[in-house]
Amino acid sequence: MNPQPRSAAAGGAEPAVAPRPQARWRKNPRRQFHWLDWGGDSVVFELRSGHTYQFAPMVAAVMACFEEQARSVDELAAAIGSDLGIAADNELRLALVAIVEQLSGLGWIEPIDRP
Repeated sequence: MNPQPRSAAAGGAEPAVAPRPQARWRKNPRRQFHWLDWGGDSVVFELRSGHTYQFAPMVAAVMACFEEQARSVDELAAAIGSDLGIAADNELRLALVAIVEQLSGLGWIEPIDRP
């Protein structure tokens, strides 16, 4: 699930914001992505930083949700649980919190209401 940068180009990420339980997150409008699906994994080139990353399918699915609309972790769990036919339980929510933290740390998503 950890992103694996494939480029050494500079392009620092913005400061991470820890997910709050009901915070709504959105795709950072200043970021542009080019995605390629490689079967089990997805590869994304982030134009602003010049970095290329390899992500597991769950991370790509979460980012796709944010590209559709802003969501809270609970809303993500409901959407992804429904798509995968699994329960939106605490285990899924914990996994999604970790992904939200990763994407926030990269500066790819941001909370709608900053603390």
